[in-house]
This record gives sequence, C-alpha cells and structure tokens, in this order.
Amino acid sequence: MAEVDILLASYNGEKFIAEQIESILAQTFQDFRLIIRDDGSTDNTPAIIEEYAAKYPDKVEIVHDYIECHNATKNFFQLLTYARANYVMFSDQDDYWLPYKVQISLDYMKSAELKNPGKPVLVFTGLEVVDAGLKSMNRFMALGLPQDRYSLPALLLANCASGCTEIFNRRLYENIGSYSQSINIHDHWLALYASACGVIRNVPMALILYRQHEDNLIGAGKDSQRGAGRG
Repeated sequence: MAEVDILLASYNGEKFIAEQIESILAQTFQDFRLIIRDDGSTDNTPAIIEEYAAKYPDKVEIVHDYIECHNATKNFFQLLTYARANYVMFSDQDDYWLPYKVQISLDYMKSAELKNPGKPVLVFTGLEVVDAGLKSMNRFMALGLPQDRYSLPALLLANCASGCTEIFNRRLYENIGSYSQSINIHDHWLALYASACGVIRNVPMALILYRQHEDNLIGAGKDSQRGAGRG
C-alpha cells in the first residue's frame, strides 16, 4: 500500500490532463498511488488516462464504477471511497504540480501530527496563478496566510484552502461522511471539518501552478466548480 493516494477527478480534460499526470509522476516523493476517476467524458480523456494506466500499472489506477456524478464534488467523494493510504491528496485535471509538492506537503503533515496526535489534520499550500500555457500571471493565492484566516469562524465565511493544494490524513477522510447535495464544494467541507474537529495548517509556499483557461469551472475570481469532474 502506498503512503499517499492522489485522487484525480476528470471530465473532458484532454487539453491538459496528460501534462498534469506527468507532473505528478515526476514528484520527488514516489510512494504514491494515482487514482483517476472519469465522469463520462465525451472527448479523448478516457483514452489518455487508460494509456497512462497501461504504461504505469504500479502507479496509476483507473476507477470503473459506471456511476454518474455530474459534478466535481460528488466525483471526489466517490474517489474517496477508493482511498486506502494514510494520506490523501486531491488533484484537478488541468493544473501542474511542482516536483516537491508531495514531499513538502507530507513533511508539514507529519509535523502537525506529531504535535496533535490522533487528530484529523489538513494541510494546504499556496499556489501560483498561471495562464493556459503555464506562464506566470504574477498572482499568488493562500501564500503564508495568518492562522486566523483559516480559523473556523473565518472558514464559515469563505474558504481559503483549495482542494488541489490539500493533503489530509486517514483520521480526517474516514470521518467526514459521504456526499450530500448540501455540500457545495468538497475542499471547503474538508477544511471546515478539520478546523472544527482537528487541525488545519498552511504551507507558506506556492507548490502548484494553478492554470486559468477558458474552460475553468472554478478558479481565480470564479465561484462555481472547476474542471475536475463534471460541473
């Protein structure tokens, strides 16, 4: 069993998903399993992910459960039912992970667990906003936030922990419950639970290139769900 399960929700992501998968496979930390669940794509996404699963059978696993989720939040909750590792990360299909994202996130996670034994822990990082070609737009988000910005009262008003930057432990993901239509965004739900029942920490580094393009469903300045799964 891998130490980290990376859950990637896809839907019509043929433009960028190969580049994202490559960035995950190139991580300095390699004890992970990449689990991909496609939600009925009508483009070439299924063929792309199947090619990676065939090429990297020890790293990439495709979920074939034939359940239609119709939105990214439900798709990620469905993916969580396949998680087995001690730690889980979410991945969108159109971003790009810097090579040390998993290792640094995991280091912060284990440090937080040592100080808070037995508690649910969520760690999130900063991100750099880039254009469709990964060119910097000179904008950063959640970069070294003061702790009061991710306290429970603050999180009840607005989420600052993007799902594509999160890592969380088994104690958290085994206790957050199943998908409900009352849960608007998966990452906000996890952050609320971690803040209320456990620990949430921010890594003061941008470890992901947060791609903005015409097909984004959520992103810098947008409010609905983003191109991971079906919006």
